[in-house]
Amino acid sequence: YNRVTSAEGSSEIVLVSGYSGAGKSALVKQAQNSFNEKDGFFLCGKFDQLQHVEPLSAIVDAFSGLCHEIMKKDAATRDQIRSAIQENVGSETGFLINLIPMLRN
Repeated sequence: YNRVTSAEGSSEIVLVSGYSGAGKSALVKQAQNSFNEKDGFFLCGKFDQLQHVEPLSAIVDAFSGLCHEIMKKDAATRDQIRSAIQENVGSETGFLINLIPMLRN
């Protein structure tokens, strides 16, 4: 937590696993609240065993949530983020939009 919140532009990935009812969702929700206070982006997706026919469902869920957070930002910030995505993803933008329809907005 300290490593990510102290360095601007820093990113980390954390995978949480455990038995049903162990408190994983509560732990992630608490972490998300802390990051949102720091004006950062926190992506989380949950793999549902019943949705195993959709192999990337947790990733799509996480990035759809990010899109919702971006839509709450002002227009200038949204445009800046949109440009950064297009610049970094390049020709794969269409593929990502098909995978994560919320990116279209």
